[in-house]
Amino acid sequence: MKAFFRFCLPLLLVTGLVSGVLAVSAAPGRAAVHKTMVILEENHNRTQAEAGMPYLVSLENQFGKATGYNAITHPSLPNYLAIWGGSTFGVTSDCSVGSSGCIPSPPSAWGQALAAGSTAKAYQESMTSNCQTGGSGSYAPRHGPWPYWTDSTERAGCNANDVPMGTTVSGNLLNDINSGSLPVTGEMTPNLCNDAHDSCGGDALAHADAWLQGWVPKLMAGPDYQAGNLTIIVTFDEGDSNQNVLFAVIDPGLSAKVVTGSFNHYALTRWLDDNAGVSELRNAASAGDLRAAFGLGGPVQPMAPAVTTGAASGVGQTTATLNGAVNPEGQATAYQFDYGTTTAYGTSVPSPAGSAGSGTTAVSESSSLAGLTASTTYHYRIEATNATGTSFGADQSFTTAAVQGNCPVTGTTSQEQDLASAICNVPADAQYDLHDSAGHSMDTMKVVSTSGGTPAFVAVYHTCAVSPCQVLLGGSSDLRTWTYEGQLTAGGGSQPAIKRLTDGSYLMPYEGVSPSHVTVNWYPTLADLLAGNSTRSYSLPNTLGTCQGTPNIYSPVGYTNPDSSLFTLGFHESQCGDDREATTKITNFASSCESVSDWLNTALQGQGAAGKLGDRDAVWHGAHLFDVVEGNTSTTYSPANWRLYLYGFTENGAVQLPVHTAGGSTAFENPTVSALTIGGVNKLVISLFIPSEGAAPGEAGELLYTVPDTLGPGQSALPAVLQNAC
Repeated sequence: MKAFFRFCLPLLLVTGLVSGVLAVSAAPGRAAVHKTMVILEENHNRTQAEAGMPYLVSLENQFGKATGYNAITHPSLPNYLAIWGGSTFGVTSDCSVGSSGCIPSPPSAWGQALAAGSTAKAYQESMTSNCQTGGSGSYAPRHGPWPYWTDSTERAGCNANDVPMGTTVSGNLLNDINSGSLPVTGEMTPNLCNDAHDSCGGDALAHADAWLQGWVPKLMAGPDYQAGNLTIIVTFDEGDSNQNVLFAVIDPGLSAKVVTGSFNHYALTRWLDDNAGVSELRNAASAGDLRAAFGLGGPVQPMAPAVTTGAASGVGQTTATLNGAVNPEGQATAYQFDYGTTTAYGTSVPSPAGSAGSGTTAVSESSSLAGLTASTTYHYRIEATNATGTSFGADQSFTTAAVQGNCPVTGTTSQEQDLASAICNVPADAQYDLHDSAGHSMDTMKVVSTSGGTPAFVAVYHTCAVSPCQVLLGGSSDLRTWTYEGQLTAGGGSQPAIKRLTDGSYLMPYEGVSPSHVTVNWYPTLADLLAGNSTRSYSLPNTLGTCQGTPNIYSPVGYTNPDSSLFTLGFHESQCGDDREATTKITNFASSCESVSDWLNTALQGQGAAGKLGDRDAVWHGAHLFDVVEGNTSTTYSPANWRLYLYGFTENGAVQLPVHTAGGSTAFENPTVSALTIGGVNKLVISLFIPSEGAAPGEAGELLYTVPDTLGPGQSALPAVLQNAC
């Protein structure tokens, strides 16, 4: 670990072992690799610091303090050089990096640790780039002096390991704390507002105390400290006329320890060197043994590996990847993952065991599993062994995905089986109860691509929060966040569909009101669609029944422009009772002919759809055309009885689709399936409405999910039954 200090800051030093071990067969003792973190504060003697920093005082009283600890000289820089180099090198001012008379001789305490194969790192608050040599804002390199060593070896170490600190929310330091990757020789340098150097609009010591109160608990909660492997030291670079400065030691092995002997900054240098197992630099060789005075020195004992079980990744129906971390503690170490359906495990991988090396920092390890059972919970942990002992990580678990799409299919074609499975298998990242940016529920939504337009995708849907219901338009760049674009109907409407035509215009049929009927709008451009500017419209006559609605678009049979066009649409018809499927052909937005789709009604009824037959959508899959249709299984209507069916025009038959959601919802309505190319990959974008009467907790409302389109659309001419609908 690398330590870092600011020249005018109190110094906090943390020393620690590697990450926690839940079960170790080795004898107790300090690890062969212990970690130290130093924090330096600025320009206050011990009396001043103890009067103005109550949090720091509480730490030194709880753990340990040295009452006879003294700075070397004035001003700041030579004190920092003394700590990290064992000498002031004749520097008597706060001179700039690289200036004449201001270049210390190598090595530094950081460089020593790195040369010995150990770890060193300095974390500088408000520094903007690694090993920054010039001051900027509230960053002062003299308080984190590694850049002052300018020889090539030290500069290489500085460039790699003298890094911006980050914040208590994110950044280099927090990442290393949380991962148990703090260095053996480590420094944390607050900026000029947080090291008691500047007041920055308040009390300087109060600022510094608050800063420590933000960071020290983070250090103490990390795996290094929790395992007893980290010591934290806080001290000051210098006092005023009184050079007796506060020296606090936070270590889990200390309790109200008071050291009264006389020590100075060279004793801290010795502490760092002895802890890293390197020779004592310059004046450190004759300094007092402060580490031993606190009872933290003496010979170290080898340790069993430190291990952490990580979260599983890539969990599927039969596969998963187990992850973890191992710190070998300086000895050759082997690792395995134990797993099974109980905490007795029973299987270990890899076999034979893998090597985690012999380093002194945590390394990530993983192992892939195959042949698992779907819908099954597995327990796992990582274990590692070296010459000292074996350590076991905490138990974790994962559950494999459910068998998706145990969908009954006729087996006539692979296209039918593949599409049925794609619709049945609702993935884990599906979105339930979808709403747009204005809070509208996005019921019965249909999604299309704008083919390079902005937004990248649009969806039509209805909201019935007002009366009558209205058709709305939403836009999205990622199919997850939807921006409300506007209202597309004025007199009421619902159950919309949409298709982008070859000339970039848009066709949108919907179910009108009073009585329900099908109206088709045409929008010349995307801009017109976004503005709600429909320039052509046609309403189907209610020739088959007094109620008609839930339209879908099969495909243009022929299209040049609205005045030279032939469209085939599906819809439902009834006398406002038991709805049945029907088809219409609209010519030139001027006339139409309608017919009952007996071929579809008969197929759905043969699969148990005894009640209403309603909304549907058409999709090409592997060059076959399919209808995905809602049908009610009961002659006594209830939303709880809506089910989905797949009708294949080539297969000339229907199958029921028992959709599998995360919570186990049972009723589904208003299906749409859009075959889109997203980022160069064929995808099926599927939406379903889940009525509350058949919904699992948290799943009622509009459901949207995307799955791979493994066969692609392969669109061709419409089947004859649609071309000759009338």
